[in-house]
Amino acid sequence: GLSVQILNKELFPSGKQFHHNKPLFQRIQAGNFTPYCFHMCWTAGKDDKLKFLKQVNLWFLPPRCDISSMLKNPDTLPASCVREICPLSSTRRLLLNSSSSSSLPS
Repeated sequence: GLSVQILNKELFPSGKQFHHNKPLFQRIQAGNFTPYCFHMCWTAGKDDKLKFLKQVNLWFLPPRCDISSMLKNPDTLPASCVREICPLSSTRRLLLNSSSSSSLPS
């Protein structure tokens, strides 16, 4: 049958945690913690989402791959920018390369 689990809120934070769990995002901004995945919901507008992602060092595109170009014509985004969108940290590589789900953090 189907097994359902709730994702850990620190490893998979959302915009709700961004707006209501400042200590977590202070750790992220300081480089003391890296979430596995982050979704900027609970934040209205692309401009604010981009501003907040940059503030906590969770925006990974280099300046040459600016968001305004991407939004105007996503079909022309250079391949080099696509490869750089989500760089994998060593922790993420370990999780992705693991053959057993028991090694995933809880």
